[in-house]
Amino acid sequence: MLTFIPRVDNQVDENIQRQAAQKSSTRKNVRHLRIAEIQKSSLTDYPRKIACVLFTQRCNLNCPSCCKSQLIPIPTTDAAENYDIKDCFKFIDSRIGLVESAVITGGEPLLHHDLPALLAHIKKRGLSVKLDTNGTLPHRLHCLIEEGLVDYVSLEIKAPLFDKALYTKAAGVPVSTDKIIESAALVTALSPKCEYKTIILPGFHTLERLGSLIRGLPNTVPHYFQAYAPNRARTEYWQNLPPTTPDKLNNTVRLLQKSFPSHPLFARH
Repeated sequence: MLTFIPRVDNQVDENIQRQAAQKSSTRKNVRHLRIAEIQKSSLTDYPRKIACVLFTQRCNLNCPSCCKSQLIPIPTTDAAENYDIKDCFKFIDSRIGLVESAVITGGEPLLHHDLPALLAHIKKRGLSVKLDTNGTLPHRLHCLIEEGLVDYVSLEIKAPLFDKALYTKAAGVPVSTDKIIESAALVTALSPKCEYKTIILPGFHTLERLGSLIRGLPNTVPHYFQAYAPNRARTEYWQNLPPTTPDKLNNTVRLLQKSFPSHPLFARH
C-alpha cells in the first residue's frame, strides 16, 4: 500500500523510501481516512465527466468563511455517519458503470496518510481521479502525481501568494505561502489537467486584490472563480453576508478578463 512518508534528505535512495512506505501497517493507516459525506453523482465537479464525490473529514486551515466548516475538526470518535476506507471501496465498486470519475475533496484530502490506497483502488476500477487541495502539502501532492494516482488537480488560491499576512487572514491560521507556490508549480506542470480555483468573498476580494492574485500565477492554467454561498459559513459575520449573484460573478470575471487578457479566467456557477 502506498502511504505518504516524510520529506528526507535527497541523498537517501528513493527506492528505500518507497519500500518503507509499502511495509507500513495497513491496519494503522485504514483508521486514518474518514469520509464525512458522499455524493453519488455530479455533473459539475469534474470538467466534462460524470463524477461521484467524496468529502474527507479534517482540514489544516480554519477559514472564517468556510461553507464546509463541519469538515474542519478532527473526529474524536469513529462516528457512525462517517465512512472508513473499506466503506469507500464498496461505494466506488457500486458506482462502476454509473460514473466516469471520482472527486476527492474536503476538508483537506492530503492530510490522510492512507489516501493513496483509496486513489489506487479508484484507478484500478477504471475511473479518473480529481483531487481538490488547498496546496499546503506539496510533498504529498508530488507523491500522488509521481505515482500516477491523480488525473486532475484543483488548487484553491485564496489570496495573493506574495502576501502572507493577507493569506493568513483568509485561511484563519498562519500559512506558508511558499508551500502553496510549490504546489502551484506542480499543478502547472500538469496542464491542461488542472485548474486554479478562487471563491470570491464579499468585502475581501476587491478587484485590486483579485488582480494581484492573478498576477502572481502563470497564464497557462485555467482559473475558475466561484460565488460565495454563506448558508453554511463558520462564523456569524460570514453567515450574514448576502450571496454573490450570478450576474455579479459574471461581471467581476469580465472585468478581470479585460485586465488580464492572456489569462484563461472563467466564472463557475
